[in-house]
Amino acid sequence: MTRHGAIADTIGRARHFGEIARDALAPLEATPQKSALIDVIDFCISRVN
Repeated sequence: MTRHGAIADTIGRARHFGEIARDALAPLEATPQKSALIDVIDFCISRVN
């Protein structure tokens, strides 16, 4: 998997979809629920480092 770049590709895709999720949340007003969703995105992405 490493030799073919699958891991790096998967990490890149996770970051990409995390940004899409953040963009989808951007128009919403600041609430504890929005903050929690952003925290979940950040947590999931941080696990790959």
